[in-house]
Amino acid sequence: MRILIIGSNGFISKYYKKFSRLKYIISTSSKKNDKNIYFDILLHDIGNIIDDYKITHVVLFSAISNPLECERNKKLSSRFNVTMTKKILR
Repeated sequence: MRILIIGSNGFISKYYKKFSRLKYIISTSSKKNDKNIYFDILLHDIGNIIDDYKITHVVLFSAISNPLECERNKKLSSRFNVTMTKKILR
C-alpha cells in the first residue's frame, strides 16, 4: 500500500505522518522543499504523481481552513476547497 498525503505542512497532517505506522507514505506540499513532492492543487494534475509513484490511497489534508480567509476570498476558497477536491476524487 502506497499512501499519498496532499497538504503535508498542516497541523493534522504532520501528526498523521508522525504517528502513522504505515511504511510507504509519500507527501506533497505547495511549498518547495526536499522532504515533499512539490504539488500545487490549483496548478498541477495529481494523476502524474499517482502514476509515477504507484499510489494506492490518497489522504487529502490540503485546504484553506481559516474561516476569515474563506470569507474574504470566497471564490478562491470555493475553488480550492470544493472544486479541486472534487477533481482529485475523480
